[in-house]
Amino acid sequence: MFASITLIAGFLGTVSAGRCSRPDSPTCQAFITTGGVIPNLTVAANNSEFHTWRPKFHAQAPNSWQNDPVSLYYDETRGMYHVGYQYHHAHVNWGNISDAHAFSPDLVHYYDIGDPYNPLMLGPSTEYDSKGVFSGGAIENGYMGYITSMYTSVTNATNWAQANNSGVESQSLAYTPDNGVTWIKVDEYNPVIPREPDGWNITGWRDPLLFRDPALAAIIGDDPEQVYCPIAGGIQQVGPRLSLYKADDSNLTSWSWLGPFLYPEANTTWNEEWSGSWGVNFEMGGLFTLRDESNQTHFFSTFGTQGGREPGNGNYALFATGSMSKSSNGSAIMDTSAVGIVDNGNSYAQNSFWDTKENRRVMMAWTPEDLNNYGILAQGWQGALVLPRELFVKTITGVTNLASEVEERAAWTYEKESNGSYTVETLGQRPISGLESLRNTSVCSTIPAQAVCAVADFVDDGFGYKSLYSAVTKNYEMQLSIDFSKDPSAAAGVVLRKSQSGFCEYTSIWYDAAEEYLYVDRDQSSIYSPYITNTTIQTKFRLWEINGEREKLDLRIFVDNSILEIFANDVLALTTRIYPYLQDSNEIGLMVKNGSAQYSDVTVWDGLDNAWPERPYDTSVPLVWDGPEITDNGRLWVGN
Repeated sequence: MFASITLIAGFLGTVSAGRCSRPDSPTCQAFITTGGVIPNLTVAANNSEFHTWRPKFHAQAPNSWQNDPVSLYYDETRGMYHVGYQYHHAHVNWGNISDAHAFSPDLVHYYDIGDPYNPLMLGPSTEYDSKGVFSGGAIENGYMGYITSMYTSVTNATNWAQANNSGVESQSLAYTPDNGVTWIKVDEYNPVIPREPDGWNITGWRDPLLFRDPALAAIIGDDPEQVYCPIAGGIQQVGPRLSLYKADDSNLTSWSWLGPFLYPEANTTWNEEWSGSWGVNFEMGGLFTLRDESNQTHFFSTFGTQGGREPGNGNYALFATGSMSKSSNGSAIMDTSAVGIVDNGNSYAQNSFWDTKENRRVMMAWTPEDLNNYGILAQGWQGALVLPRELFVKTITGVTNLASEVEERAAWTYEKESNGSYTVETLGQRPISGLESLRNTSVCSTIPAQAVCAVADFVDDGFGYKSLYSAVTKNYEMQLSIDFSKDPSAAAGVVLRKSQSGFCEYTSIWYDAAEEYLYVDRDQSSIYSPYITNTTIQTKFRLWEINGEREKLDLRIFVDNSILEIFANDVLALTTRIYPYLQDSNEIGLMVKNGSAQYSDVTVWDGLDNAWPERPYDTSVPLVWDGPEITDNGRLWVGN
């Protein structure tokens, strides 16, 4: 490691290489004329690009479509974590969805359960789930004492924007008699929650995430072992809802609706910059407690919101925190005190569980593709799970920002201390401990000190750039710190996956200290940028003044081929997708967009381990097209 690097941005005149923004630009033309070929992926054979952008160290289906994480838990008897996920075998789009699953000893390495080409856990097989086994959660000591999963059973097409969703979704049980290998539906009682509350014209009603929580039980007046279940959805023209249910018996076959505990108005916001939009429908709503450094209990809820975000995918992944109290009808309601964005990038369907092995709260989520339906048949798969993240109460003491900055309605709570400073608390996120074992197969490089960089190497709007390292693989971790204290108006960061032949492909990540935004610029992340999604992602993020000195920006970045995950200061997490195609797009560099910044502790672990040590290298399967009879002429799902 080295003490520091200082980069300074200045005026940029003529740059001989030019700005390589599209395949017809000079640098890309040079690539083509020297023998390079940019394939037309719309006519490429199925699975022909199966490995091109496939990650290596993430939890991912062996092939086909994948979305939400489901039925997450640690089984003490087996000594394994169980990780399920939504799966549409032999299709590249969502459809008549099932669950697939894997075991993991450490949430770092994974092993398919059953057929490594189709590790099915549960699929549509009955009248009550004929159109899909949707997401849900699992709990120990459930039906007949077995580990039990509750899932949403579906009988028809459903969408928050359609006029009538009544009676389409119900909640059903399945249990495992052999600690996670096989799962049996409880047909005698299913669906155990047959429909939405009376009088609700719903936007949706799904994703039961079972849990026990003695703190919540004490508020309601229940036994500490009481099992609860939040169900996410909303009411048409009214707003999204998280409803709370509780089991009436130990077998979980009878349930009572207690009422909604989170019920904002449709398409309103806590704070648009910091908190996104409540939207019109909730999905994957979880409720849990965390203890802070003083052993005080905090209630949190995580959930996805639909219908309140444009442009983009229409969804936000949010959290809310606040006090819980018993309502007049015997339920519990949340008095919200802060709302924040869990991940403002390409990550959704957050699902968390209490890890009894390591005594921590672990969250997983789905990262969909950003291919804009371009070449998905050639790829032969879509989606993966993000790296597991530990959730905790992040406490920041000695905050000396202006009162107007601390006391705004945002993603944190605060308390003013007697000395005039503040203590700020928010939801913390960090990669789980144990992921460091991915480095066991890597080459560790600490970057030597560099001189002040020249600005003439970068693009036409005034960047300073310094090339640091050429990665050997597409699978690495990078850590660094950036100090903005000497120039609080600076904007600085890193460049990844840059083509060494020029700026034909690159992705830049930078923080604007004046605007308090972290940016991921994907405009030139791929020579396919005209066809795939390449919008710049931005998310609000504050570096606090601690006892009069501004925090450093501590970045931990994971690059896994097409998956890019960014963590900052154990608070911010941002996932996105990039699709470089050129073989030499492996350069790493530092960049300054404005002003100057100091870099320190820059380290790269190049060549992270394979998360699937026993899975065959090529797990592609022939793709299937569902005809109009199966899809009801495309009304139920796309079909491929």
